[in-house]
Amino acid sequence: MKTFGKKLLFCLLLAAMTLCVCASVAETDAGDGLRYYDLEALTDRAGRETTFTRTGTLKTGNEVTFTIRQNMNKAVDSYSIARKPDSGKTYQCVYDAHSPKMTYTFYQTGTYRLFINYQDGDWDYTDSFKVTGEDFVTGKAKEIVAECPAGDDYERALWLHDWIAKNSYIDTSLTYFGADGVLCRGCGVGQSYAEAYRLLLRTAGIGCGLVLSSAMSREWNVIRLNGKWYMCDLTRDVINRAPAGEGTPAGYCFHGQFALPTSLFSYDHYGFTDKWNCTSMQDNYYMREEYGVRIMNGLAGQISEAIDWGAGRFVLNAETAVEENQIEETGAGGSLPVRGDIAAEIAARLLNGTYRENKAGVSFYLEASHQASTYNVSTKTGTIDSTVQLTAYASSGTIAEGITWHYEEGTLTISGAGKLPSLYEEIVPWTVFSPKITTVLIEEGITGLEKEKEVNALRGLEKVKQITIPESMKGISSSDFDALDSLKLAHVACGSAGLTAMQELGIRCQASGTHTNSTVKKGKAVCDTCDQTFAMSGTGVLALPSSLTQLGAKAFSGSTAKTIVIPKNCAAIPEDAFEGCDAVTTLILPKTLKDGIPSDMREQLIDTVLVTY
Repeated sequence: MKTFGKKLLFCLLLAAMTLCVCASVAETDAGDGLRYYDLEALTDRAGRETTFTRTGTLKTGNEVTFTIRQNMNKAVDSYSIARKPDSGKTYQCVYDAHSPKMTYTFYQTGTYRLFINYQDGDWDYTDSFKVTGEDFVTGKAKEIVAECPAGDDYERALWLHDWIAKNSYIDTSLTYFGADGVLCRGCGVGQSYAEAYRLLLRTAGIGCGLVLSSAMSREWNVIRLNGKWYMCDLTRDVINRAPAGEGTPAGYCFHGQFALPTSLFSYDHYGFTDKWNCTSMQDNYYMREEYGVRIMNGLAGQISEAIDWGAGRFVLNAETAVEENQIEETGAGGSLPVRGDIAAEIAARLLNGTYRENKAGVSFYLEASHQASTYNVSTKTGTIDSTVQLTAYASSGTIAEGITWHYEEGTLTISGAGKLPSLYEEIVPWTVFSPKITTVLIEEGITGLEKEKEVNALRGLEKVKQITIPESMKGISSSDFDALDSLKLAHVACGSAGLTAMQELGIRCQASGTHTNSTVKKGKAVCDTCDQTFAMSGTGVLALPSSLTQLGAKAFSGSTAKTIVIPKNCAAIPEDAFEGCDAVTTLILPKTLKDGIPSDMREQLIDTVLVTY
């Protein structure tokens, strides 16, 4: 019995020191600089008995020596230590050795496996084993994040980016792949940088993920800053290729790969899918650090020269501006000029939708765009387009003698004296702005709108929500605003004396056909002479008499009028005046009442166009 007990104890001790494997393995999604092992995808082949022994306790912080021995005529080439993530089944390489014997210190707890590569190209993997103790990687991440100054997502993500880049160096031996490499050992391959940056950002509460390109055998990050997603390849911003003090500058890094949209990132990255819609430049490093101001100053001469020619299409060269003005990052690691396509994209975004005056004092509205970068996989070359396509449109001008126009930020202003002439489509000067115009301001001095074959200057303004009519416009005919599809006005009348002439509205008593004076009763215009309802079936217009000074509660309840005209003498509008009045699409009222519309009523009229006079 004693002999059996000794044998049992010996077997248990042996089992504790030796793990055996009888399964062969294939490597997936692997290449230089990247190691992943998906056990479910591994080929099931006949295995060979391979053992490894370990000396040391499998706890974090302890140095462990591994020795691999195989019992067949197969020479071990190298092996990897891989860790299973807290979620998921794919093992991630943390260490790549190059000999059958290795000494390794674990810094992160979890489940691990050894992956063995034989010289004939075959693979094996061992049973999994646990590493317990203190998780130094998580602790280090919390320690670093605690040092990070307060700020928005951009400022904190940039600080953490710089901390990693300044406190580590690129592992050119391709040994350390896990987050522990960069955070605890001070060096790692690209996968190590991506894993470490993800851990830091998530610890800081900033969205961050990993992007894998099997075609490039590379991994980088996608980061979420202030609600927008960006690509970020921290590895390419790192200057150090050796420990500090060994010919490597300390305390500096570049930012050319920090927070880029996919359109620019694709210049030197390929083989990945943008699932996050990375299109913003809002928190790009060069945009936030005011390199845009320097770029725009560098392009100022080209812009002025272009618009001095007048309206037209022009090409600006951002790369020339960068070179001539030395727009670059500089530091202990040397200098990094702003890439030409990045400068062009920044310039296009800053120029688009802005206004510039040329030397003649003419204001131009600018539309600018930049062609996205591309990468040719077969030739392994990226295409940089450093040009900005610029189109200049005059934003003001003369319509006729004494009458001018000006467009700015959604508002079309007509100024001068006399009638606004008819303008055919090919000569409407604000055509390019028509889809943007939401407000039309006709200033004092304009007396009316001329028409020729029902054509007028305001047609085609489909998004207009508000029109201001001057006192000088004493009469408007029935088709003046027909062209404004969004208003669908039938008749409008106004003037210095208010809405005094009902005949200008084209509304007649159904009974007589001639009576023009009316009183509003229960939301309907009723003839003062014969008490008959005024005809509104064709026009859908309810015009109130100029003598009206006060509206009662629920004055328009049940009204089917699409357009309601309120006279100048009306002092106020009750909050419930339009309750139950769902048909109205246009409300015409004096300027004095516009700011006095109650908030509850504004909610009721949210889809109603307001026209003031």
